[in-house]
Amino acid sequence: MEEFLFLFIYIFLPVFWLFLLNKSGVKLLTISIPSILIISIFIYQYLGYPILFFFINDYSAKFIQDREIIWKIFLLSSFTITFIIIGMVVAGKTFGNLHLKNQFNPNTNLILSDKQLSRYFLYLLLIISIFILYIYLSKVGWNNIALFSLLNLSEQSSSIKELRSNMGNAFEGKYHWYRLFMRDFLSIISLALFGQFLIRKKYFYFLIFFLSFLISIVSMLSATEKGPALWYLISLILMYLIIKNDSRLKLKYLIGLGIFAPLLLGLIYVNFMNAPSFIKGIEYGFSRLTTGQMQGLYHYFTIFPDQVDFLYGRSFPNPGGLMPYEPYSLSKSVHNIIFPYKSLKGVVGSMPTFYWGEMYANFGYLGVIFPPFFIGYLLYSLNILIFKLPMTPIMLSIYVYLISHYDGLATTSLSKFVIDIKIVSVLFIYVFVVSIPNKGIIKYFNSQKQKA
Repeated sequence: MEEFLFLFIYIFLPVFWLFLLNKSGVKLLTISIPSILIISIFIYQYLGYPILFFFINDYSAKFIQDREIIWKIFLLSSFTITFIIIGMVVAGKTFGNLHLKNQFNPNTNLILSDKQLSRYFLYLLLIISIFILYIYLSKVGWNNIALFSLLNLSEQSSSIKELRSNMGNAFEGKYHWYRLFMRDFLSIISLALFGQFLIRKKYFYFLIFFLSFLISIVSMLSATEKGPALWYLISLILMYLIIKNDSRLKLKYLIGLGIFAPLLLGLIYVNFMNAPSFIKGIEYGFSRLTTGQMQGLYHYFTIFPDQVDFLYGRSFPNPGGLMPYEPYSLSKSVHNIIFPYKSLKGVVGSMPTFYWGEMYANFGYLGVIFPPFFIGYLLYSLNILIFKLPMTPIMLSIYVYLISHYDGLATTSLSKFVIDIKIVSVLFIYVFVVSIPNKGIIKYFNSQKQKA
């Protein structure tokens, strides 16, 4: 009976969500911040629940054994998704339809080339980002780069996990500032250059984009992290679809992705994660993709408040030490509690999860109930605001970056988005690069709204 009830709810809810999304005007097959977030949440935080509930995967079943807790995180995730979409419905009633007809189609002359001075600023920022990447790799040490060790290009006695940890969580220095340039700015610049090439089709634009592409891939794979490189490639696909396909995901692209993604997962897990076979690599990859973040939710429930008291905001940033508390590194602490032997080996790991996991760790069930409506409402409103700006390659690169950034709500803490230095920095650069050629003015797009 319990299994039947679970399957009924599991199948019914996506149908109900599609009904609500139709009311909100968000189309899952049209690229937008809300649509990509909902798809990501569904993949990372919903699709894999049968694997946990029926204990299908042996590895996750070692750590996730209490079905009562599985029921709790399943129902709370379902509640969260539902109210995120309800927030989008209310925003749609407030601000109107999310999409313009042919909003990105080049034939409507809405996509414009960036001004020459803006492009020069972009090239300068590319040079600066490459220089900072060079400084970062030099500080890490060329023999300590995880990618080089994996490819046997350097001699290193430390494991790949230790090298990866030393390049990220255990890096000595202000890693987030290095990351801002060598990951965020570099990917935005590369996307803008790709967009410029798609519009103008000049050899120079292709050449400089290809250079940025190679450097971006090296930057994102240097610590053998799969996620950043994968999202960079997805961002390029999104940029292409926005400019060349009116922002729409066609069935043939989804079928192609459905074939390509498992093959890529199999190759990654065979070559990077020591999977015993290609088929096992696909199995491990799919399980990791659909249940990896849920494992964090499960452990948050086993730890708070039984082992650790609720944090009451201590996991939130405390810039400049303005508040009277020391920030609590939630994902690292949970990882150390669950895997203490790894910390003894010097591996600084983390266990991020769906954003509401952090809210539960801080405020219990009340922390889960209130945020989702406002998240849906604000992200829908942000998308409307962006559509009022001129559609140039730089603006579209920022737009695609925002899509990937807020997609992170499916896999990381909410506090990172409350005091968001990344977004402030990115928007500052955008305002500077775009407004200087226009004498300090940013123009708005004033076309009449049309129903899609």
